[in-house]
Amino acid sequence: MLFIRSALFNIAFYINTIGRLIIMLPWLYFGSKETVLAQAKAWGQSSIRLQEIIAGTKVEIEGLENLPKDRGFIVAAQHQSFWDTFAFFQYIDSPVFIFKQELLRIPLFGRCLTKLKMISVDRGAKGKAMASVMVGAKREIGQNGRQLFIFPEGTRSPVGAPLDYKFGAARIYSGIDVPLVPIALVSGLYWPRHSFLRQPGHFKARILPPIEPGLSIRDALEKLTNVTQEASDELLLDAVENNPNLPLPPLVVQRLEDIKSSATV
Repeated sequence: MLFIRSALFNIAFYINTIGRLIIMLPWLYFGSKETVLAQAKAWGQSSIRLQEIIAGTKVEIEGLENLPKDRGFIVAAQHQSFWDTFAFFQYIDSPVFIFKQELLRIPLFGRCLTKLKMISVDRGAKGKAMASVMVGAKREIGQNGRQLFIFPEGTRSPVGAPLDYKFGAARIYSGIDVPLVPIALVSGLYWPRHSFLRQPGHFKARILPPIEPGLSIRDALEKLTNVTQEASDELLLDAVENNPNLPLPPLVVQRLEDIKSSATV
């Protein structure tokens, strides 16, 4: 049953994704950024709904009130699953993502990224890449009042792995002087990376209170890592307690043991 529901969801997800890109085709070339953004948000909403109906996965997002209103800010989220890239899209007025330049080569999708004025980066440029990101971030956040969505780990990490946040988000936070909003999640439990299966259950993601401007790069990174790790551990305990049939990878089992042992010290 799990295999069948996962297969049906995956088919529906990609039909929904490709179908919406085709429908958006005229707007990708002749429409406004706002129209394409509205369609992208509708895609994210419909994908979550399909996952709930077909795969049996219900996600509750806590802390929406922590998103600053009428101003630019940075969202720094854990990254465990493809789900993370669209789940919060609908709650942010004008999100801007940092993406690798190679994605521009994907038909229609690359055009969508360009139309939405996302920030591309050449990861092979190393030091120059951060300078390019800062220019784009200052333009889109500082001048245009948009909200930058960034994954400080840089890539998807397995559930249960200790956070290994890079300095990028903290550097942008320090250079632009805007709030930094952490997001903790356990999406990899039900949409695992490198896996075909989509686990059912009821899970939570949490938007944490913003880290206001003024901290040094190092202090901002330390606070971001600590508050996100604490919330992530709480969400992991909650998910396991409320989903007793959920299969747990060895890394998750080890992390749960570490959490419980540290709580008894």
